[in-house]
Amino acid sequence: MGAFLVNFHVRTDSSQRLAALLRDHGYDQAWVGGPLDGWVSFWEEQASMQNVDRIQEIAQTVSRSLERPVIAFLVHDSDFFCYWLYDFGQLQDEYNSCPEYFEDLPQEEALSGDPAILLRYCLPGTTLESLQAILAQGSSLEMLSQGSLSYVFAEDRISALVPLLGLHEDWARADFNDIGSEVSPEELQVQWIGPPEAAEGLNP
Repeated sequence: MGAFLVNFHVRTDSSQRLAALLRDHGYDQAWVGGPLDGWVSFWEEQASMQNVDRIQEIAQTVSRSLERPVIAFLVHDSDFFCYWLYDFGQLQDEYNSCPEYFEDLPQEEALSGDPAILLRYCLPGTTLESLQAILAQGSSLEMLSQGSLSYVFAEDRISALVPLLGLHEDWARADFNDIGSEVSPEELQVQWIGPPEAAEGLNP
């Protein structure tokens, strides 16, 4: 079985302010980690169901309310990787590594991402060419047939991208459902922000 994951990353030094915002907007079934190297990460229960509308809603709301950049990651069954990048509540960039995965996806939604935009949010020294290589689209089978297979699993793109953004790789490769089952909150260094009784029933 491949990896299924959804997570969010906010360029802020205040996990308390983020946690308060999530609670105020009813996104309180969530784990929060950070700050670390200028980022706070979080995982929300409903978004972890691969609900794209929910993911975009949360990312936009948090970015608009905090007036900060937010990037949300999604991996589906290790087959494709998506991200949505917001700043001040405005969608700046979006990406799908394999847009043809769902045959009914309109061609205009074949989202290739914009390395020039993403570069603005990366660490100094990051090159446009490095981002272009990471964002090259195509399924593993297609890339193998073309002799350009770089990423066997979609989550491997995250491992390549997060050092350029300055994100914590363990957080970027974790999902809400992993916390408490695959990895302990203490080991991942994250905190539950919802009702205490809700956390007791999670991932026994």
